[in-house]
Amino acid sequence: MDLDVWKDNIIDIICDIADKKKQEESWPVGKDDIPSIIEMYELLEDFRIEEFLASKDNNLTDQQVKLGKQLVEAMSEYSPPGKELPDEENVLNDPRWNKVRFAATEFLESLKREGLHA
Repeated sequence: MDLDVWKDNIIDIICDIADKKKQEESWPVGKDDIPSIIEMYELLEDFRIEEFLASKDNNLTDQQVKLGKQLVEAMSEYSPPGKELPDEENVLNDPRWNKVRFAATEFLESLKREGLHA
């Protein structure tokens, strides 16, 4: 996969993870403006975020890689492999999901500072 496309795909899903407002507007009423939480996990796995963060060609700073890994860790803590994810309505008010959103926001902010994300 082209590196820029790979990065853009990952950034797009991280934007969705960070966007509390969009989640609150979409999930309770079943809109498909944003992926479900299950789809978010599946997409990050499909896009091989851990492999991307480990790639020497990703053009990320050490700090950005660290923040990306913190997001992956927060997501793993929220829903360890093999554990069923809660439905979206329960996720919205879960402080543990807020930690995931915060990690996603921190990662995105670091990308913006370096001009890697609009």
